[in-house]
Amino acid sequence: MRALFTGSPDGAMFRSIPGPAEFRNLIESMMDLDITSRPTSKQIYLTLESLLRSAERPVVATPNINWGTLAKLALGTLAVVALTNTNKWDDNVERYRNSKGEFAPGLW
Repeated sequence: MRALFTGSPDGAMFRSIPGPAEFRNLIESMMDLDITSRPTSKQIYLTLESLLRSAERPVVATPNINWGTLAKLALGTLAVVALTNTNKWDDNVERYRNSKGEFAPGLW
């Protein structure tokens, strides 16, 4: 478990476990050599739940979206794609060809 939290394959003691002190103490107690001193699964759950509830959540500003500009951009993009990737019907083989003259996939 120490290797998972420290990133060291041998779980070296010199690498510290990241996170708040309560989390580091919990991990250390879970790895206690005396099995009877280790916390129960309920104690682990309650400690982690407490840590997650008290964790500060970053405030993320919502962007101010100009939907009209976004719609114009989307329509412009669609127009460019439609003009550059047009498939042409080839009457000789009765099939669509792309701009390179290759058969367009899946269009019969």
